[in-house]
Amino acid sequence: MNPILELKNIHYNYHSALGETPALSDISLTLFKGEFVSIVGPSGCGKSTLLSLIAGLIKTDKGSINFNHADGFVGYMLQHDNLLEWRNIYKNCLLGLEINKKLTKENLEYVDHMLKQYHLEDFKYKKPSELSGGMRQRAALIRTLALKPELLLLDEPFSALDSMTRLTVSEDICKKIRKEGKTTILVTHELAEAISLSDKVYVLSKRPATIKAVFDIHLTKDPDDILGARKAPEFQNYFQKIWEALYGTENL
Repeated sequence: MNPILELKNIHYNYHSALGETPALSDISLTLFKGEFVSIVGPSGCGKSTLLSLIAGLIKTDKGSINFNHADGFVGYMLQHDNLLEWRNIYKNCLLGLEINKKLTKENLEYVDHMLKQYHLEDFKYKKPSELSGGMRQRAALIRTLALKPELLLLDEPFSALDSMTRLTVSEDICKKIRKEGKTTILVTHELAEAISLSDKVYVLSKRPATIKAVFDIHLTKDPDDILGARKAPEFQNYFQKIWEALYGTENL
């Protein structure tokens, strides 16, 4: 099987009037269609920068990024929902389609389907300020998915939510993403979230970030029971090993 995404020996420096600051060093990874991958690392190590490189928002200083799908679109969901207050939820969900001139009958029906699937059908004509944080994040995801991206980038999309809302929203959203078979990269600070959601976890070092370790995740659980993954017998072992890779045994 050919990979959908290949990063080979990526290097990137932050540029300023004072000079260059190394951010990423020799990053290589491969992602296959349908995989759900998480990236964890210390604050400020360059995780979000890596997503921006993959999305094509910035260019590498060295190395190559190959997206092996000629017509593929990359969807990028940020930490904040960035919904436009002067547009209702339905109009916010259509924004990407409008910009890309893809307001076809098929795409409009797809948005209607997702509004039902994500339990927002009854709120489609509400303003963003009238919705809870979790509902706003669902709307932001629909806006991202409306263009049917081949690759979905999630940059800490649940971090602005309180802990209980985060658990339920992340389970609901990620279960639906998996059901649709979306190839996904999630950046998160939450190790439990990364382990319970992912097929694979990449651990980055402090800046300039390198890949310190890669963990293939295999949990004994119902695939649809994401919260139940935290009770899987292998979960604690993965958590300890990823923690050690991040911070060392002295911080256990």
